[in-house]
Amino acid sequence: MKKKLFAFCVLLITMVACRKAFLPVLNDNSTGLLVVEGVINSGADTTLITLSRSIKLDSVNRKYEKGAAVVVESDKNDKYTLTEVAAGRYRVVGLNLPADRKYRLHILTAGNAEYTSDFVENKITPPIDSVTWQPDNNGVHLYMFAHDDAAKTRYYRWDYDETWTYQARYNSLYDYDEQNNKLIPRLRDSVINECYHYSTPSNNIFLGSTTKLSADVISRTPVGYAIATTGRLDHVYSFHVRQYALTKEAYDYWNELQQNTEKLGSIFDALPSSSFSNLHSVNSPKEPVIGYISVSTITTKRIFIEGRTLPFFVSYRTGPNEEACRKVVLDQQPLRDFDERLRVVMSTKEFIFTGPYDNPLTLERLGYIYAPKACVDCRLQGGTIEKPPYWP
Repeated sequence: MKKKLFAFCVLLITMVACRKAFLPVLNDNSTGLLVVEGVINSGADTTLITLSRSIKLDSVNRKYEKGAAVVVESDKNDKYTLTEVAAGRYRVVGLNLPADRKYRLHILTAGNAEYTSDFVENKITPPIDSVTWQPDNNGVHLYMFAHDDAAKTRYYRWDYDETWTYQARYNSLYDYDEQNNKLIPRLRDSVINECYHYSTPSNNIFLGSTTKLSADVISRTPVGYAIATTGRLDHVYSFHVRQYALTKEAYDYWNELQQNTEKLGSIFDALPSSSFSNLHSVNSPKEPVIGYISVSTITTKRIFIEGRTLPFFVSYRTGPNEEACRKVVLDQQPLRDFDERLRVVMSTKEFIFTGPYDNPLTLERLGYIYAPKACVDCRLQGGTIEKPPYWP
């Protein structure tokens, strides 16, 4: 028994000793490669393709490919031109492509480098049946349900974006007219203590396959998790999911990319592999191109979750902490000097007038309250007071 225990300890020490930090040797050969992101939306909605160049791991600024000519082409020689709407971002709305043709992306950069993708099938994405959610102690899990009666989909991908409301610690009932040095009651569309925050599309890869099932049915597939302590769930939270039908080749690409980016982390995990691409350089056939172009319609669904319906409560406010926001200015000087004091306080650009301070029992005017801007104006935390058109 002692010999077995000794042998086990030696084996354990050997395994731990072999776990040395891996410092990859990087070279510049992998920088400057064309990176193509996006899906050709064959339906009525927007197709957005982003072109950039690969950069070093320690680089901060992304290098977008500007001034390129980007065209969707069919195997019947139909052509649809995209317009550059921002640096490296190319868009076209309402392609409504015929389903009986194959399509590819054709790119000619400002430097006359030419790239094409393979011609691929136009997949018709089935509707999303429903999106459900299930809370735990720390947030909300989100799940997908979908099906294809014709059993022509089989391979699925999802991504999503989020919108939520959040509040500053204090409300301001008055706006300040600096030119006339007077307070104006805020209209409903100028209230600045409640904002809407928009997230960028999710970075995680969510895939589903029904090839091992008799029916083409997606049931309770996880597609996201909203963490309560981020403030997303305090008031009203919107989850907007997009569904894409994939070819087997596209599914294999995304599955391999998922393995390389999300499911590595221990010495027992699979080693990274090189994700293939269906994009090619016409000028230099051996030049790698990063990305994969799919063609499909896209179906979407949006749900809303109200924080008051959740079994937990997390009081979260953006901006300065509670202690900093307690440092309000209580103005208790005579009313006759109020205009001059208002000018002095507001000229600092550090405070916002939040309202009068009255005795709650006698309603006697005791003074006036100003608070630091960051404790009142939610827009300083990255949100907007403009209500989204889809908001309930």
